[in-house]
Amino acid sequence: MKFLPFLIPFFPNKKFFFQILNYLKKKKISKIEIGIPYYYSYLDSYVIKKEYKKFHNKVKILKVLKKIKKKYKNFFRIIIVCYYDSVLEIGEKKIFYYIKNKFIHKLIIIDLPYNIKKYIYKKIIKYLIFLVPYKKIKIYCNKKECFYYHLEKKEKILKKIKNKNKYSIVGFHIKKKKYFKKFLNSHNNIAIGSFFINDIKNMFIKKIKYKINKFIKC
Repeated sequence: MKFLPFLIPFFPNKKFFFQILNYLKKKKISKIEIGIPYYYSYLDSYVIKKEYKKFHNKVKILKVLKKIKKKYKNFFRIIIVCYYDSVLEIGEKKIFYYIKNKFIHKLIIIDLPYNIKKYIYKKIIKYLIFLVPYKKIKIYCNKKECFYYHLEKKEKILKKIKNKNKYSIVGFHIKKKKYFKKFLNSHNNIAIGSFFINDIKNMFIKKIKYKINKFIKC
């Protein structure tokens, strides 16, 4: 399954959040991204920034992960998307403990430099997915697991790159089915975030299910 949905923990509320997870499980979508809300989320879209500001420090991500694990066992493989400050707020050791105990499958620290030299990150390098801007994709894409920027004007660059790594991800501004289709043959995971957030906010469950099914059928 190449479709990779992005969710904000317990957004807009706990009940609806689990309603979405139930539907994703029903459709056998096991890989999901969960973002840790951060007030200064300068690299995110306006839609996500707006909701992040409301939820910053209101949801304890580790409690969310425990509840998901308890309810769904090991069905979901969770990719946590966050900023480095969020890791520091929670505590690096706690985050790494949750990774090693399989509450977190992979970790994207959006503003973590690709060539990080800090010892503690070298120890968990296999769990990290690096955010690579389109200008540097050709340098990094075949070296390690990457999370690519997608900007609609730069789609030709991304289309040329075929990364066989199972955790290469294309993300950002993928709103239309035609863009999703362009990456189906060349990338293993296509993250969809802002496209769902307004529907989730308004709790339009039928619309969300429709969009999920639309991407599954591509």
